[in-house]
This record gives sequence, C-alpha cells and structure tokens, in this order.
Amino acid sequence: MMATAGVGRSRLGRVGPLLVGGGVFASGVLLSARELSRDPPEPCKVIQAHLSDPLVHAELGFVAASWSSRLWHGQVDHNFARITVPLYEVRPLFQTSLPWLKLPRWRSDIHAALERRPGMGWVVISLLEDSGQAVGEGPKPKRTDDIP
Repeated sequence: MMATAGVGRSRLGRVGPLLVGGGVFASGVLLSARELSRDPPEPCKVIQAHLSDPLVHAELGFVAASWSSRLWHGQVDHNFARITVPLYEVRPLFQTSLPWLKLPRWRSDIHAALERRPGMGWVVISLLEDSGQAVGEGPKPKRTDDIP
C-alpha cells in the first residue's frame, strides 16, 4: 500500500511544476490580450496622433511601431496626465534573405504631459524624447555648499 502512494506523489511531483507553469503562462497570455485589446485613455490617443505625424517621424529619425503606444504607463487624472510611451521600431532581422522576419527594437521613451482645457480637449504641454543616452559630457554639478 505504501509503494503505490509514493509512486502517485512522484508522478505529481514531476508533472506539478509543469501544470503550475502552464497555468501561470496561460493566465499571463489572457491578461495581456485583454489589456492590449482595451481602448487607451483619451490622452494616449492624442499622443498616438502626434506620433503618426510625418514631421515627428522625421524628428525622431524612425517610424515607431503602431502598437508602441499601447504599452504606455503613467498617471491619467481628470484634468492632467503624465504618460511615458516606449517607442519600438520594427526592423527585418535579415535585410536581404528574410525580409518578412521582423523583430521589434526599443529606440526611446516619450515622456508627455497633457492637460484638459475647456472647449479644447486634451492639449500637449510637454513632449520629450529620452533615448537613454547621455547628451554630452559637461561640468560636474556643484554641491550647494561648494558654491561661493
């Protein structure tokens, strides 16, 4: 009787992590699909409109993937929003041999501040690009007790 109980536990011990991992993975896929299919808030739609402008494409130096704006994060209030949008560029992995095989590549983050104005809707106050690179070497900032 004891031998069969041990066999049952060892089978569950081998399959258990696979079942748990599969359940967690399936839950993540379902939550991601639900989140990506939801309509973004109105300030995000304003940012999407800015990012689709050809002048912005020229200024950025690349065309951001249309789904990049769905990955926004930040704070949206009734009259004010602070949003960060990671921008991805979709490029072919092999330019000549497999042009249909494309991979997303992170290029930069857009930090935006928007406010709702009566009669105008959401208006962009500030739109900054953060490419993650230092702009340049400059003098080190001084501490306040070092300034005469």
